[in-house]
This record gives sequence, structure tokens and C-alpha cells, in this order.
Amino acid sequence: MGIRERIIRACQELSVNRGLSGVTMDEVVAHAGVSKRTVYRYFAGKDDIIAAAVDEFLQTMDQELERLIKANLSPQEIVSTIMKRLVTDGQFIFGAHNIRSIQQVYPHIWEKIDSFRTEKFMYLLNVFREKGEIEILRETDPRIVSAIFLAVAQTVMTPEFIIKNDLTFEDTVNQVSRIMMAAMGLR
Repeated sequence: MGIRERIIRACQELSVNRGLSGVTMDEVVAHAGVSKRTVYRYFAGKDDIIAAAVDEFLQTMDQELERLIKANLSPQEIVSTIMKRLVTDGQFIFGAHNIRSIQQVYPHIWEKIDSFRTEKFMYLLNVFREKGEIEILRETDPRIVSAIFLAVAQTVMTPEFIIKNDLTFEDTVNQVSRIMMAAMGLR
């Protein structure tokens, strides 16, 4: 693992328990085992490290989605695997300490995540529709199905909703996934 990756990984690991805004540059430096000067060679500051960590996570999720689709798995397996990865690998973003940070301190990061989520959700629905394995996607205008599912995700799977209703990201993802899979006739 290169120096840049070690710095990003240090930020991700520390923020799981401390929150994105609770991690200091000194802690990232110590955890990555590099000097401050080295960190500043790669990043202008903590915000840049956080942005790079989110970008890396989104790229990893994109690659995982492509791998699952190419493996010709069932829609249930694809959705279940992606949701599990979001919960486990995304703790540095979606953990209890971070959901507030994203809403209050890093709203631009949430916008990036939401844009990515929307793009990949539409892509995945199109893949499922093209395969013809889900009856409702064959019988209903895809624009309607997409709009309904995106509205649910963009209303319920947000920092505001999760915080306001004292939920965890994991509980929210699991419940929304069950509802969406049931709506598509998948169990």
C-alpha cells in the first residue's frame, strides 16, 4: 500500500469511532506512520483526505457492483451484497459518528454520495429490467419504478431522516432493502 493509500486508510479507520470531524491531522499522521510534511505533499488538508477517502469508497462500490453484475447473480444476491458492503465498508461514512458530520460539516460530500447513489441505482434497475427477471420491471414504465424507488431512497436514506428518527444507517438500509425487494416480488 502506497503512502497516499495509507493516509486515506488511516482517516477511514480513525473516523469509524471518532467521526469525520473528530479526527485530527495529528492522529491521521500518527496512524498512517508518516510525517505531517508527507501528508501535505499529498493533500492540502483534512477535507481533501476525507474527499479522497469517499472517492475511493465510491470507486470500490462501483467496481463491486460491476463484479456482481458480471457474475450473473440474482437481483436478490446483488442487492444483498451491495447493502452489506455499504454497512461494513462504509462505516467511516455512515457510522453513527459520521452521519451527523456529513450533514452538518460536509454537505458537499453528501451531495456527491447522493449523486453516485442515484446514478448507480438507475443503472442497476436498468440491468434488472434488461434481464427481465423482475415482473414489475417488465410490466411497469421504468420511469415510474425508478422515480418511486429513488424517492424512497432520497427521503429515508438520508442523514436528516436517520438522525431525526434516531435510527442507524444499518437498520435503515436493511429495512428499506426489504421493502424494495418485496415491492419487486423478491424475497
